[in-house]
Amino acid sequence: MIILQFKLHKYVNKRLFARKFVAVTLHKFNFVHFYQQTLNKALFIRKAQDS
Repeated sequence: MIILQFKLHKYVNKRLFARKFVAVTLHKFNFVHFYQQTLNKALFIRKAQDS
């Protein structure tokens, strides 16, 4: 019974870790995407001002 609980606990921890990892990865990806968009807007505005 204790072994079963331990295995279940490990499984749940893996699930939680995986979920956290996915959340962090998505967050980083969103941040990079947002950063690139901001950069593109800044470049676009600069080009518009130059012409």
